[in-house]
Amino acid sequence: MRPSPLITGILFLASLAASRLPATETIKVILRGKVTLADGSPPPATVGIQRICSDYQGDAPGPITNKKGEYIWQMDFDNMKMRACRLEAQLKGYTSSAVDISGINGFMSKEKVLEPLVLYNLSSNPRVIKEQMDDVPLSARGPWKEVQKAMRAGNVQAVAVHLKDVVAASPKFARGWDSLGIAYDTLLMSAEARDAYMHAIELDPKMTTAYVTLSREDVLAKDWQGAVNAADEAIKLDTKHNFAEVYLHRAAAEYELKNLDAAEADANKILGLSASERKFRGELVLGLILAAKGDTAGAKAHVSKYLDLAKDAPDGEFIKAYLDSLGKPEAGTLQIDPELP
Repeated sequence: MRPSPLITGILFLASLAASRLPATETIKVILRGKVTLADGSPPPATVGIQRICSDYQGDAPGPITNKKGEYIWQMDFDNMKMRACRLEAQLKGYTSSAVDISGINGFMSKEKVLEPLVLYNLSSNPRVIKEQMDDVPLSARGPWKEVQKAMRAGNVQAVAVHLKDVVAASPKFARGWDSLGIAYDTLLMSAEARDAYMHAIELDPKMTTAYVTLSREDVLAKDWQGAVNAADEAIKLDTKHNFAEVYLHRAAAEYELKNLDAAEADANKILGLSASERKFRGELVLGLILAAKGDTAGAKAHVSKYLDLAKDAPDGEFIKAYLDSLGKPEAGTLQIDPELP
């Protein structure tokens, strides 16, 4: 029995459409990017780039940067695969920011310039959740594995949820509380982060990183004396000056408490120790302090330098207005937050 003309036509159209489909959904896209240190300078050595995906199967090592920190990766994108992927840089002693590449569509673009990957010195970054399992209590290992999965997927909200399960299962696990504080910190949940850091310190009074992060949360909460107290403890414990940012937190708090000489000393300390974006904010804080002490020329110099260094500051326009007003009566009416969330 011969097929009807209608069915014959349908079969013909189907075969024609199939002949026009690509043999694979994998499309090559050229990714261009660079790796920098926190102050924008190139890394001290060549750096490996890594692709990390939520399903593990998409994980892959990538290219090595040149001496300027630049890299090019000709990557195969399978637009039919439903996975979340990101790029990270890998260099011993450093932790990396991530660039989300999940939304890149090979059909739309054959070349993509990515935002920079930023390396932070591991010993000087108190906001890194360490994934290792070795010190995790047995009762909390189940939820900790979920934390690891959520971190791999880049889902900070889920990380916080599972860390709450970790500390519920093991309430005396100090690193669990500190990690929960870091997750809340990342989510800009300042009050919750502050509470978690205080739990960590109560359980481990020598946890330097928790004092560092707590001192900043106290500044954001405008608990100036609390910030000074937390910073004092951090500085006492941090004999190698790994966490120079704590001087910025204490400077901001001392400035608000009108202890201007102490604030100026701390602001100069951060400028002498730190080589990061925290140093940039130190220029602003020193400018605010000098303005309060009546040194208008010095204030203008440091606020101007801050604006030169931190061109993308979220409050940049407001600070420009403050700079223009220095030396005029209206300067005292413009309140600048020394710290930002």
